[in-house]
Amino acid sequence: IVVSESDVNAALASSNMELMANTLGLGCLYSGFFVRASKENPDIKKFLNIDEKKNIITCMVIGYPDVKYKRSVLGVLWSLLYPVLTMAVMALVFTNVFKFTTPGVNYLAYLMSGLVVFNYFSEASNLAMSSVVANFSLINKVYMPKYIFPVSKCVFVGINFLLSQIPLYVILLATGTGVNWYHLLLPYVYVCILMFTVGFGM
Repeated sequence: IVVSESDVNAALASSNMELMANTLGLGCLYSGFFVRASKENPDIKKFLNIDEKKNIITCMVIGYPDVKYKRSVLGVLWSLLYPVLTMAVMALVFTNVFKFTTPGVNYLAYLMSGLVVFNYFSEASNLAMSSVVANFSLINKVYMPKYIFPVSKCVFVGINFLLSQIPLYVILLATGTGVNWYHLLLPYVYVCILMFTVGFGM
């Protein structure tokens, strides 16, 4: 988010940020919708702790997925395969080597449901804790609330987390575990996990 009292200065700053992003191989998207929403709703500026004298001129979204999957043959599909492959290896080790069992519950479903949450918390918290330091040069050039970086990392990893729900539910159905009404409470649980991870990452 680029804020300024001068449209010209903000435009120059946005251009420099876009050039920097392109140099690093990142995609860059301008969001005019957010800029208009900030003009219509002053509470947005208050929430972001932006001075009343300054206006939000530009909102830019950096394309982190383009970098993460840049050299991956499978691309975004890796987000679906990663938890499945991890689960397969761990299930093989724990069931055949350590002989672990979970009476009354299929072990694959039990293991997968725990892994997807743990993988999200582990990856999101690690990226969030280092995000401010990693973007130190950008923070020095353009004013922006520092908490945006850990929050954006947690949300970005959260997209992969939501994608990992697809193989999770495939396994739940394939193993006969099934789905019940308690699954309707999962969005609330996921929001709590997101808030906890953001707080931990800060």
